[in-house]
Amino acid sequence: MTKFKQGADYWDRKTANYLHDPPDKALRIQGHEERTLGLLEELGLDGVLDKSTYQRADIIAAGMDRNTMPGYSSDVNKNGAINFCQSPQLTHPTGREKSLTLDIDLPQDQTAIRKLVQEIHTRMKEIIQNDLDPAGGGGLSDLYKNDPDSYSAARFHYLHHVYRRRLVDKNVAGFGAAWHRMPADTRIPDHSIWQHAGLVSALASCFELSDESRASLMVFSITPVQDFIGKARKLRDFWSGSVILSWLAFEGIKAIIHNLGSDHVLYPSLLGQPLVESHLGADTVCGLERFFKSSSNPEAASFPNKFVCLVPKGKEKELAGEIEKAITDAWLELGEKTLEMVENTIGQKDDYLRQQFDRQLGSYWEFQWAASPVVRGVDLPLASKMLHEDVLARPVDIFDRSKQFFSNQSGEGPLYAVSHALAQGMLAAGKGCRTNKRSDEPGIKCSQ
Repeated sequence: MTKFKQGADYWDRKTANYLHDPPDKALRIQGHEERTLGLLEELGLDGVLDKSTYQRADIIAAGMDRNTMPGYSSDVNKNGAINFCQSPQLTHPTGREKSLTLDIDLPQDQTAIRKLVQEIHTRMKEIIQNDLDPAGGGGLSDLYKNDPDSYSAARFHYLHHVYRRRLVDKNVAGFGAAWHRMPADTRIPDHSIWQHAGLVSALASCFELSDESRASLMVFSITPVQDFIGKARKLRDFWSGSVILSWLAFEGIKAIIHNLGSDHVLYPSLLGQPLVESHLGADTVCGLERFFKSSSNPEAASFPNKFVCLVPKGKEKELAGEIEKAITDAWLELGEKTLEMVENTIGQKDDYLRQQFDRQLGSYWEFQWAASPVVRGVDLPLASKMLHEDVLARPVDIFDRSKQFFSNQSGEGPLYAVSHALAQGMLAAGKGCRTNKRSDEPGIKCSQ
């Protein structure tokens, strides 16, 4: 039944790495590792988490998430850390305004905080129990009781796409929607624990599947966009063309989800996307439909023609081929259904029309992709030959400052911007020498 390429062990390790930090870590850092183990035990993954499998990914993800800062100090003037329970607030990585104070009621007494965190932990485990394996049956585990590979994949995507919503729906501790924005780090609370968790699980999976134990940043693009949309003569045609192009991009993204997991797609965000939720909701995929209550219009064009993802180094070409095949197959299937509709409307099969469909559909789309290994400090001399010094200045400065806080800092996190610039630059260069694979259309041309 499963549409996922990896087995249960892969998804179990990914889930454990995702939960290396619990969602409530910002409330009380002390004891967070024990709370992680409690959640994993509730998920049936007791003993799966191995620090050696996520520690490197955790350090790199921290560098990708934020500028590297010194370790914790009780003197806030030395590191800018906030006491989240005393003053729950969020900042924006590029914002100049004051931080956003969250409207949640938190105790100030340490004993009361410990009690609150324990109550939250108990509620978190209850939600997992009720969603996955309730006493009366009917949970996610029942849907895939004879298919452990599908269940493990569904359980991970439940955690990544659904669990935060469940904390909001149940209004755990009265926090409401603040659960969506719980910070990963109280020194720089400008990114959520969920964002950090997804990066760690994706990086750890890349290391596991790569023969070199490294990750690459891959950018994939579908063209032509303007040529395709530009054929429209009515507003309805513009809308239809945008929806089709968005849908084709999603078909390519599905190949990443099925091969690696949705956490590997960095841009665009897959959270709250109607097409993603519809796909993961199907019983033949993850069976999560009852958890999604999206009010977004699934017919809206919500995906761009380009997406960015983390892939195992050495597997870039293989995965790009999988993406291209998924998009091409979906496009040809759409064309076949359209042709069948036309033939049913005119009441006959037309050999010339079928040849025209096959000729135009088979060579219409062009695919470009580029990938760069996540850059390390030792790679900077080579990167400096390919990128302008202005592009390198800021990330190199961050990398240099981070070395005083971390021994053996490889730079794979602080130098993320360099990796992204390389991948995007190579993609742009490739488009500059693009060749048109489409042959001239024979026959009489419409003057319009």
